[in-house]
Amino acid sequence: MREPVPPYPPPTLVERGLDLIFPPACVGCRKIGRWICSRCWQQIDWVEELKCGTCGRPWVRNPCPQCTRQGSALVAVAAAAAFDGTAREAVHALKYEGRHAIGRLLGTLMARATPAEEVTVVAPVPLHPRRRHERGYDQAAILARWVGRSLDVPVETAAARRIRYTKQQASLDGEQRARNVVGAFAAEEWIEGERILLVDDVYTTGATLEACASALRCAGATSVTGLVFAAAL
Repeated sequence: MREPVPPYPPPTLVERGLDLIFPPACVGCRKIGRWICSRCWQQIDWVEELKCGTCGRPWVRNPCPQCTRQGSALVAVAAAAAFDGTAREAVHALKYEGRHAIGRLLGTLMARATPAEEVTVVAPVPLHPRRRHERGYDQAAILARWVGRSLDVPVETAAARRIRYTKQQASLDGEQRARNVVGAFAAEEWIEGERILLVDDVYTTGATLEACASALRCAGATSVTGLVFAAAL
């Protein structure tokens, strides 16, 4: 059954002023007016209530890893939309085209989809410093900032760090993705006892989110919950 269409987050006063000078174009059809026009908004596959059909745990795969006895460092994973069509274009606009301003829209929608798990810190899945230099910014950190503001939870961009430069996950298959990120992350000891909301842009196989969550748990985090804007279903 299709999830109900969420309301479009209203722009802030600052955004309204900027939109008059630099009006955004819809990432789906390029219509001028807002980042996702009303028509394309209706076409997005909203999936905020995805759950494991066996245990009911919020998860973007069914069944979840716990129920398949694979285990996971994550207690839950939630997404706002399916990674397809306009939702995919929205992610690409932020991730590859440098449209930072769309981060507030995506982050606000992600906050609405956050599972009911109690969290004390919002943290992004980090880029390697070399990748960040190549791209010029960290899209997960942008999303985490807006998620934290929406939830009124502190954001710690340095909670985890990427200690090994890896290939782009998008160019690899599932098994290669898992191998690619083994040992790629480390976490700070001060996160011991914290309940982390781990933010990224997309969940495909879950390898990156899982590897980062494992590092956080090894450093002493009490729990790690995953949150992405879009998930490949």
